[in-house]
Amino acid sequence: MNMKKILLKTITLALIMAGIISCGKDDKSNELNEPVKLKGSGWMLEGIVDVKTGEMRELEVDYNECAFIHFDTDSTAVGCWGASEIYLHLSPQLVSVVIKDEDASYTGDLQLFYETIKTITAYDVIIFNDFSITSKLKLYCNAGNNYLLYKRVGIDKNN
Repeated sequence: MNMKKILLKTITLALIMAGIISCGKDDKSNELNEPVKLKGSGWMLEGIVDVKTGEMRELEVDYNECAFIHFDTDSTAVGCWGASEIYLHLSPQLVSVVIKDEDASYTGDLQLFYETIKTITAYDVIIFNDFSITSKLKLYCNAGNNYLLYKRVGIDKNN
């Protein structure tokens, strides 16, 4: 009889501990799923990265403004003021890209950039040191085979 009580107490204690641990995990995962505050942040294109190999191809873009995007809200950004303007809308459920006045005469890396950015389907924001300039933005494209890698530029004190 005494052994049954010990076993019952051990099982009860284990279930209570499992409940506490699982509650802690749920709270932590909810914190991780909170939207990232992007409003006012600027990002500079580093290149196109191959997901499988990790190799990055730097792009020589004729218009420097195309290498920069700026978030006017936490989910919308604009870029490419010197060429065809790009508008991004990023949300966990939907990523959309609108290109205003697209020019079919673009060649080389600028053409590759526009062809690539049109295929964005997902994104990831990696924050380092409380939104420092080492933070990264990955815009997954080409059916997830590549991503456009952006680095954070400047610090907006309102974020």
